[in-house]
Amino acid sequence: MHSSFGSDGTGPERELFPQESLNDSLLWINPACDKLPDDIGRRFVKLKDNSIMTFVDGKTRISEDAGKTWSKPVVIARKKGAWLSYSYIFEPEPGILWLTTGQGDLRLRAREKDLIKY
Repeated sequence: MHSSFGSDGTGPERELFPQESLNDSLLWINPACDKLPDDIGRRFVKLKDNSIMTFVDGKTRISEDAGKTWSKPVVIARKKGAWLSYSYIFEPEPGILWLTTGQGDLRLRAREKDLIKY
């Protein structure tokens, strides 16, 4: 089974579309739509514990209920005189995250539990 989370990226609140595929992404089933706060961003990663994390402008947020509620933003990086944007999150093994930015050149390896604050 594959899971995907997409965002339409429009308006002050964006919508999250969780979907599932049982046949190697040929057909996606059970699309749903949830409103997101404006600062969530467009890139999400579904972690191996089934929570969802986003990383935007040097801040992480996590949802443990498929995007219905989100943690408070946790600032994990700042760079004086530079923007941290075009963020990307990757989980190479359970609980370990790689966070990078295309602008600001952040390269960070961290434990998931160190990036969460409720």
